[in-house]
Amino acid sequence: MLMGRRRGSPMINRLISGFTIVFSCLFSFSTFARLARVSPPGPVNATPVSSSQINLSWGASSTTSGTILRYQIFRNGVILKGVSGSTLSYQNAGLAASTTYTYKVRALNSLGQYSSFSTPVSATTLAATPTPTPAPTPTPTPTPTPTPTPTPTPLPPTPTPTPTPTPIPTPSSGAYVLPDNRTTLWQPGATYNGGIPDGSWPLYTTINCSNSTADLSTIQTALNNASAANPNGAVVALAAGTCNFNSGFVLIPSNTVLRGAGAGKTTIAVSNGSNPQSPQPGVHNAPAMILGPARWFSPYYGNSTLLTLDVNQGSYTATVATSAGFHVGDYVLLDETSGASWQPDLSGLATSVLASPDYRVAWQVHNPAYQYLDDPVAYPTAPTAANNYAGTGNGSDAASWFTRQDRPTAEIKQIASCGATTQGAACTSTTITFTLPARISYRAGTTHYAELTSFGSPFVVHAGVESLTVTGTDDDAIDFQFCAFCWAKNVEVRQWLGVGVNFISSYASEIRDSYIHDANWPVPGGGGYALGSQNGSSELLYENNISVRSNKVMEARSSGAGSVVAYNYMDDGMIGSSSVEEPGNQGWIEAGINGSHMVGSHNMLFEGNWAFNFESDCTHGNSIYHTVFRNYLRGYRTPFTSPIDGVTYDDTTGQSGPYRAIGAVRYSFWFSFVGNVLGVPGMAGVLNTTWNYDWTGTQNSPVPGAMGHPSIWMLGWNDNNSESGTNGYMSVLNAETTAVRDGNFDFVNNAQCWHGLGGTGPCVTTPPAASSLPNSYYLAGKPAFFGNNTWPWVDPGTGAIYTLPAKARFDAGTPNSVP
Repeated sequence: MLMGRRRGSPMINRLISGFTIVFSCLFSFSTFARLARVSPPGPVNATPVSSSQINLSWGASSTTSGTILRYQIFRNGVILKGVSGSTLSYQNAGLAASTTYTYKVRALNSLGQYSSFSTPVSATTLAATPTPTPAPTPTPTPTPTPTPTPTPTPLPPTPTPTPTPTPIPTPSSGAYVLPDNRTTLWQPGATYNGGIPDGSWPLYTTINCSNSTADLSTIQTALNNASAANPNGAVVALAAGTCNFNSGFVLIPSNTVLRGAGAGKTTIAVSNGSNPQSPQPGVHNAPAMILGPARWFSPYYGNSTLLTLDVNQGSYTATVATSAGFHVGDYVLLDETSGASWQPDLSGLATSVLASPDYRVAWQVHNPAYQYLDDPVAYPTAPTAANNYAGTGNGSDAASWFTRQDRPTAEIKQIASCGATTQGAACTSTTITFTLPARISYRAGTTHYAELTSFGSPFVVHAGVESLTVTGTDDDAIDFQFCAFCWAKNVEVRQWLGVGVNFISSYASEIRDSYIHDANWPVPGGGGYALGSQNGSSELLYENNISVRSNKVMEARSSGAGSVVAYNYMDDGMIGSSSVEEPGNQGWIEAGINGSHMVGSHNMLFEGNWAFNFESDCTHGNSIYHTVFRNYLRGYRTPFTSPIDGVTYDDTTGQSGPYRAIGAVRYSFWFSFVGNVLGVPGMAGVLNTTWNYDWTGTQNSPVPGAMGHPSIWMLGWNDNNSESGTNGYMSVLNAETTAVRDGNFDFVNNAQCWHGLGGTGPCVTTPPAASSLPNSYYLAGKPAFFGNNTWPWVDPGTGAIYTLPAKARFDAGTPNSVP
């Protein structure tokens, strides 16, 4: 079956007709995956030099194809640091005295292939020695400026400017720690998996576009030739000017970057695509570019094998029935069936909801059915090997929109070893080890039929697009599909239809330093989303971006596991309200930062963002286990006038809604909200309305409705006002009783509140004994893009906020100028 970028939303299901030219890549990653060999690093030497430092050194690795890109250093089995391929030493400081540490190192080449690990080596730090008492010195006058909460354990110095993931620490006394099932190693995108490698790539050619239809084929030919001539990496540059993409799109192959002269200087323009205030695609009917091997695939997936044992959350291994058809280095899909059946509808909308008994999956399907609310999902379905043991769906309905049939809980993994350890070697063991841990459990047996599945095409790796603007597209703008360790950097996307930047069946890829704004059709239905992911895409990174004036500033559909959304400015989500859009809806406050909009999304981290709210919608089912940390969530949008429809959207009148800083609609379970600053000082004066702290009330109470009850917290609310008749009401209390809420400062109480796991009621201002919050859940130190600005920029102890670089760029009127 021919499959590709699957839309699924009822309003934007579109027929693809006519003739589409699809360019093929001359470079095939599979060729190198089967031929390249990466030797492990030479013996690691670990020398203790003090009571707090061990110095490491190792011998260089070699590779038969490509170059050695990075070395990854592991301490006590957890990744500690990544260093460049030319670096053969590391000083591990900040250690405890008289403590033994075990190290191992592996190499990564420019084709995305890992070596096996070096032989582990252990060393013990020296015993502590007394420190001489220094002569007294005058005590400096403390500064009155609020300072972020300090990290309880000193961090090692960073010898390179590239930030690295923080290993899961052994907490010190007084350090705040999430429950084990909500703690993981966050290691997203290309940046934190060896880094974006194109800084040393040679320039293959520079193209001066003529703003004619010849531009497209000229660029595609250059990309293909650059990849073939420079398999270790090459740059195709576009000079300032306009490139005409009316005749199609380009495919960016492995180890190739398409780099413009700057966002706003080099423009990829489609003039026969989308139009403002129209949901209809033009004759173009395509994105501008795909970082991946093709647009459509047949078959989309390869072979599947059942798991014979459960994979626990945090585990790196899966035991399967057969390893035939799998190889070291392959990208594979780990998923399970929903196990859904009719369960009591906790929301009170209906008698039953189609959900798993633990409500980990809750489809938007009710009994009795709700017209215009329920998704089309066939039930029951007889599980067979032919349908991969699906218990719901018919193969083309909503149970397959963004996932394999009835398998919405999914994530993509990379095979590190499987008996064989050499990159590209066929697996010889049914025990398969992944490079990163499972973000949630996957259950073997006849209830959930967990499987491991290969893909129908090799992935493109290390492909990038940088420093250009894309405008006018009509079926997304920039797509990542079957792409690993790929990136979009310093790009601008404006006036598109579909999703501005979309990750489809992709792994450890990222969008950073970019500006996505002004969707042509900012109306519910899938035509005006700024950032998105689907089909099990995982370990993604969204960092230092601006996303404004679209229907949804972001979404995650049956995807997102292990992904990090961090230090972005996301504002002004909207329902277009002109006479040809959906008039009268300019007061509806959309979902802000979120990892929802199709059942199955799970285990994403939202850190350090500025947004009008955090939300988890249930339009197409629930999302679970997200972590929301050190964000500034105001509860309302910044007033603006849309350049697309000319309508002014102003929540400060107090007539909009629902006002909320953090919302999570029914069945959004097991969320963690820690260290956020919520609301704004003097909220009643700003918004001309009275705010409440925690909208709890009585389950299924018809009053008060959400539109008339502004609240800092709205956990478990029901957004389906047309069905409830009350503009939304408190629906599922379990959304609050399964949530962790700790260390959040709000401007209703003007205090930091500590509810712990499942706590309800008024603000609790007494912190637990272990209440020292970390600076970050994924960074080892201040990221380079913060420059001289204070980091962390959100202080939940006092409610103080400092400078977020993405917001500063936007406010200065220079959103594309990234230092």
